[in-house]
Amino acid sequence: QSLEDLARDAEILAKQEIRFDYLCYNPEAFPSSHTPAEEIQDPVAAVQRARDMARRYGAKLIVVPDTRHTLMKHGTEMARHADLFAIQLQRWQPLPDEEFRRRAEEVIALVRRGNPGIPVIAQLSTNPPVPGGDGEGGKTYQAMTPEQIQRKVDSLRDLVDGVGFLAFRQDDGVNRLETVLRGLR
Repeated sequence: QSLEDLARDAEILAKQEIRFDYLCYNPEAFPSSHTPAEEIQDPVAAVQRARDMARRYGAKLIVVPDTRHTLMKHGTEMARHADLFAIQLQRWQPLPDEEFRRRAEEVIALVRRGNPGIPVIAQLSTNPPVPGGDGEGGKTYQAMTPEQIQRKVDSLRDLVDGVGFLAFRQDDGVNRLETVLRGLR
């Protein structure tokens, strides 16, 4: 979530001669985030620095900003400097299928305005946050069935280039994800 951490991790991999094709920068504008204030204040400049860092290692850049603040305000500009864009859609997963798809279409269009050909990955979760929850970090999580997750994936097939998952151990999340993955084959 910070350029400093990204640089440290890339250097560790390079020193161990571990090849990597992508660096992933995940700026988030939340109090619990590890993204420094200067990167939150100018996330476009931070993404440019992350891209330059990736290039020094012969890698490409994946950008995964928070959807509540950073993506909505700066996503179009950030996309211009990224090679791949991942969108954290899990906060909208609990919505009815039609509204979920509409929100996904909006943010994907925002990203592709800045970079029309950029591959987009949808990030989903086995346990998405429930709106208005008050658990850890102000969030409460609720398990989704494999069928519910599969419906969300199916609703995005014509919009995205791939899907990534956050799998929670709670509520048998890993097994639920395995069921979804078997269904995707």
